[in-house]
Amino acid sequence: SLRVAALPNDLWVLFASSSHPLLRACASALAFRSRGGGGGKRKRDAPWVGPDTVLCTARVGGEELRVRCGVSGQLMEVNHGLEEDPARLQRERECYLAVV
Repeated sequence: SLRVAALPNDLWVLFASSSHPLLRACASALAFRSRGGGGGKRKRDAPWVGPDTVLCTARVGGEELRVRCGVSGQLMEVNHGLEEDPARLQRERECYLAVV
């Protein structure tokens, strides 16, 4: 499950909850399905996502885990640093996955 923080500017920040499989076992690889964002000042071209949209896939303990978005809106940003270093989820418990 994901933990969602609602910001006053109508954005949602998505984190892996402490019970999420991403935090129980270290992911060896993580890949986002979308680059997020879009062009322009207000990111009008950002892709729309829904609760069942696959946000990213992760390799955990030899299995592929699909992480679903959990909220509806435009995908403004994803944490690309997790693709380079998925172990950050273990080291930094407040490491975000995406902003919707």
